[in-house]
Amino acid sequence: TVCMLLTINIEQKTVGNKQLFDDFRMHVEDTEKIAIIGRNGVGKTTLFRMIAHEDADYAGSITYRPGITIVATRQEHHEVSNQTVVEYILHNLPEYAELYQIIETYPETMGDNIKKITRYS
Repeated sequence: TVCMLLTINIEQKTVGNKQLFDDFRMHVEDTEKIAIIGRNGVGKTTLFRMIAHEDADYAGSITYRPGITIVATRQEHHEVSNQTVVEYILHNLPEYAELYQIIETYPETMGDNIKKITRYS
């Protein structure tokens, strides 16, 4: 079955004296792959900032399917050459530190401990 991941209803969004969104509506379902394409300055980054909870200064609402975690990354990446892409992205997940610790330490310490085996799995 198709399930809604995200519903966006932006009544109005302005930046300075420029109106970026006026009655913008969008639904994203779990079976879809989407692309946001447009010229510089039309609001693509602003839209992603609103979706990622980094910009709440707009009239309207963004509704997420329960249990969804939104992770955003910057367009420019400086001073992160020591990290892999996966490490860089996962670093922004709240549960990353705990999951990383489990992945790195459990294989050598879990033995026959079914609780640790289940958690690691």
